[in-house]
Amino acid sequence: MQEVSVFTFEKKLVDKKASASVKEEIFDLLKKDANSLAKFRHPGLLNLIQTPLEDQKMIVYVTEPVECNLASLFSDPSKKHLIPGDLEIKCIILELLEVLNFLHQTAKTIHLNLSPENLYLTKEGKLKLAGFNFF
Repeated sequence: MQEVSVFTFEKKLVDKKASASVKEEIFDLLKKDANSLAKFRHPGLLNLIQTPLEDQKMIVYVTEPVECNLASLFSDPSKKHLIPGDLEIKCIILELLEVLNFLHQTAKTIHLNLSPENLYLTKEGKLKLAGFNFF
């Protein structure tokens, strides 16, 4: 059995006052984000295993397993043991620069949503970039 991470979005979280076209645009952006992971292949990008699935209530996609994103790493006290040391942080920064270089030079694209919420750590301590869409 393969270990994975499952990303879910509950459609009811979109403001009820939003028009149907705005809601559909948000849902399309979420699906496009996952599809960008499949389009761009690099070891520093989060590996998409299952393209987005959608029903009336949710949008779901499956990726390689991740431990947490950087935002939760520093805000959740239970994850304090996962905070890397100085040398590991330098390696993580190098990994981030390599994937950004790939996106700019090879894929000819720009990541417009670089934030701690879109930087994931695997159990092995590797950095994985996701979250290509900017709202």
